[in-house]
Amino acid sequence: MSGNPMELKGYILPEEKESRVEDEDEEEEQQPEFLDMEEIDNVASGGRRLLRSSLRLQEVDFKDFSEKVYQVQGHFALRSPWWQVKCSVQNRGNRLVMKGFPSYKLRSDLDREGWISIVSLFLRACGVEPEVISHSFFHSLPPNIEISLHNLMEVIDEFSKAGNEDTASMITTRVSRSVDWMQVQTSLLHPHVMKYLPTLLPGQFIDLLGIRKQRPTLPDTQTLQAGLTTQQNDDNQEGEVDVSLLNKLEHIIKNDVWILGFRTLVFRELGLVRCEAPLKAFEECDILQKIPPLQRHALLVYDKIKKHCYSTGSTYVDLTELSKKRFPEKLSSDQVSEAISFLSDERVVDVPEKTKVVLHNFYLYETGIADCLHTLVDRGQWNIPVNATEVLYAAAVKRQQEKKQNGNASPSVQSDTNTTQRPSSASSDQQAGTDSGLSPIKLDQDHVQAAKMICANPVTIISGKAGCGKTTVISELFKAAVLCEQEDIEKACADFENDTGGSLEWDDPTASPSPPQPDKEQPAILSEKEILLTAPTGRAASLLSKKTKFHAYTLHQVLFSFMMRQKDEEERFKEWKFKDVRILIVDEGSMVCVQLLHSVLRLLTERAQLRKFVILGDVRQLPSIQPGNVLQNLFDSLRPIGWTVEMMTNHRAESHLIVKNAGLIAEMGERRQFGHLEFDAKVDIEESGNTLSADKKFILVRLNDNCELQRAVKFLIETAPGLDDDATSQFITFRRNDVKLINELCCKHYNKHTTRNHKNKLAFQPGDKVCCTKNGYLMNIDDTNNRNDLIPVDMANDAQSGKKVKKNDLRLCNGEIFFITEDKKVEERGRSRRYVTLDDRDGREFTVDYRQLQRECKMQHAWARTIHTFQGSENETIVYVVGNNTWPQTWKHIYTAVTRGQKRVYVVTSDKAIESVIQRREIPRNTRLGGLVKEQLVHPWMLTGMQSNTQTTSAGSKRKMTLSAEHAEVPCKQPQVTSTNSSV
Repeated sequence: MSGNPMELKGYILPEEKESRVEDEDEEEEQQPEFLDMEEIDNVASGGRRLLRSSLRLQEVDFKDFSEKVYQVQGHFALRSPWWQVKCSVQNRGNRLVMKGFPSYKLRSDLDREGWISIVSLFLRACGVEPEVISHSFFHSLPPNIEISLHNLMEVIDEFSKAGNEDTASMITTRVSRSVDWMQVQTSLLHPHVMKYLPTLLPGQFIDLLGIRKQRPTLPDTQTLQAGLTTQQNDDNQEGEVDVSLLNKLEHIIKNDVWILGFRTLVFRELGLVRCEAPLKAFEECDILQKIPPLQRHALLVYDKIKKHCYSTGSTYVDLTELSKKRFPEKLSSDQVSEAISFLSDERVVDVPEKTKVVLHNFYLYETGIADCLHTLVDRGQWNIPVNATEVLYAAAVKRQQEKKQNGNASPSVQSDTNTTQRPSSASSDQQAGTDSGLSPIKLDQDHVQAAKMICANPVTIISGKAGCGKTTVISELFKAAVLCEQEDIEKACADFENDTGGSLEWDDPTASPSPPQPDKEQPAILSEKEILLTAPTGRAASLLSKKTKFHAYTLHQVLFSFMMRQKDEEERFKEWKFKDVRILIVDEGSMVCVQLLHSVLRLLTERAQLRKFVILGDVRQLPSIQPGNVLQNLFDSLRPIGWTVEMMTNHRAESHLIVKNAGLIAEMGERRQFGHLEFDAKVDIEESGNTLSADKKFILVRLNDNCELQRAVKFLIETAPGLDDDATSQFITFRRNDVKLINELCCKHYNKHTTRNHKNKLAFQPGDKVCCTKNGYLMNIDDTNNRNDLIPVDMANDAQSGKKVKKNDLRLCNGEIFFITEDKKVEERGRSRRYVTLDDRDGREFTVDYRQLQRECKMQHAWARTIHTFQGSENETIVYVVGNNTWPQTWKHIYTAVTRGQKRVYVVTSDKAIESVIQRREIPRNTRLGGLVKEQLVHPWMLTGMQSNTQTTSAGSKRKMTLSAEHAEVPCKQPQVTSTNSSV
């Protein structure tokens, strides 16, 4: 049994009450997946969205039928002792570990005494009092009556005939309403569901057990039918043979189980949305080879396409490349072609070209995005009625005035060709106001160009490094647009009120002129509700809201707010808060996947008033985790017609060395030629007496082997400038194991305790730096009226799971970082409850129930985060651990990490590691979006006169990176942006 698989048949012993300890860290949780718009429509039209349960890993006492007890670790959906469990296990160390998932059926090894014990436990689980079970129920039954869960209702009926009608009615009610009884019925009626579904659909298995249209009646299932009382038979006179979802599933598993491997067919046959069994599940059930050859080959090919797309970020696979892939069983090119034809006929994949195979959902996403952008163009030009240059100039004057008041005014320095002075009052481009009396202001040319694009174009793509002013332009431009319209209305109202000789009717021709009405072709912005600022993550949305002073939302909030309203009638939909949106701004565009962007664009195009789309980001940052390369594709495809701008100027004087090195990293990475980064300090961990001064901004901490990482982290947190304050510093790594190590070291240093207690459970104390790893809603125990929720709480992303969100609930977003300021236990009604107070160090503080916090938001320590979870955030001091085990990092990981730093960056790596990472070939993302957008939006007449302009304004231009005019110029060569393989 040393490592070889063995099969166990038996049952799980009940846990002793004394040993049951609530585990907030590893509690079972619901894992909602984000639906796309087609799936949202399917749910609205009657499709079922099942809850996806994540079963916690646990160790149980497993007793086989030879009476031997094993300690088995695994994921068990059903643990009650009346279930016979069959599973495959392996011996690992001193315990058995289950492979995959088990199968279940009611036990068949019990005699009458054994069943009495099990039925007693079952009735208790259904809520029947122990006294009723022991002193009334069993004592009133005939001594020789057969007792089991198979005929429980018949036994209760006998109990009722013995003069116990009221008690029998109570027992019947409690049993029939219990989840346990529902599961027992499923086992009796649908044995294939209980045998195969725990493995085929483990996440949805528990939820599927609870779906019943009616109480089933099967004439040929005599034992169950006989177990129904007369009243129950009367209730089911109108019910035919069971036609429930479980009945359909039972039929499919017995006859066409391959259907469960394709989500498209699962919805078509069963009405289940986003439900699909992976290929591995068919293999574990030992039924793959029983599937007909064509469908089996289709499952194999489909699995390869999915793995390729999700591992490379591509949205299609080349047919030639697909044919060369190795399959679990050898397939000829003809068999692959036949499988693809079958998948295409079933609309699982699309083959828009002879050489490309596209998963159907990705085909819809990319073509849908192009269609939505084409719709915006077809709706005609809408110029936002503000003077972009004047707006930016006024904002610059205000900033200069504030600096003078604070005594921090710095001399204005000319910076390359990327600034422009305020146009004179005679300029046709801008009617400037009177002189401000301040020193001349030199505007960032890229800012001016971006603002003008936004005002004039239906689509605008803006790329630039952190600190270049992307959000500044958005903030100033739209604040001015809203304020301008408000002032126009107020002025018109004032003119009307002062016109005493006119009629009280606005439309009376003898009255004074009506307030300016927006032209139908060029409607003015009337309120903030018509401008929607979004980001892909909660943390990014919070930062966007903080920077712009506008409400910002996650893209998922927009979708699920629609889902919530969609469940109501059309009258309720009229109250949807985003129905008036005309301008959509998406920040951190590199993180947005094609599914998410398509869903939001389609929603706002069809159900709102969308006229303009603006996406911001940095094309050099890591792309989305999910397939697609949205920002790069849109930038490359729209660059020829001048709808893109690359902001080149760094406006943070303290980060000029960070920005410069980020450019070098990108340039070296794209060329795959390692050079030298401009560190202003280097530290060798092996050497003693290392010191660092506070004026250093980009520091190399050199490692020689993995063992030195712990020494390096200790050195930094104990001596490095910027790391004395854990609120303004952040460790970032690529590997999760490094995150755990660094959090442990930081926890000991900053807060004098370990991250886990003696029971190996996460330990939190006041002073800990923590973060949410899930979006969730919590009740603020303080119930203060001045709650500072940046993201309104009525955008429930739990809409699909049926959770009701109260208006006074507090929304916490995945990625948000807090500090625990108080941790206390309170006795309430004989029960101890734990409350923690969280503070984001930015004016937001609240108290929540700890158990609810862990269940909804999964709090973890946050001194260290992975690069993917911290992307979209920033801090003053950043430490990026490249490490020595670098695969599959590329230069984009380092680039993204260092650009999170506002003032200072430490890079912890060996010379060999950073060189290999920067030179490593980036896996290309094969996408169709760029080609589709070009096909729909870019026309020959639009290219006239654009070529020379594009050469000086697009990403990868030859202009040098500069500082803003307020700071000393620090030129650095701007790297070229390479296009990904993007074609139709």
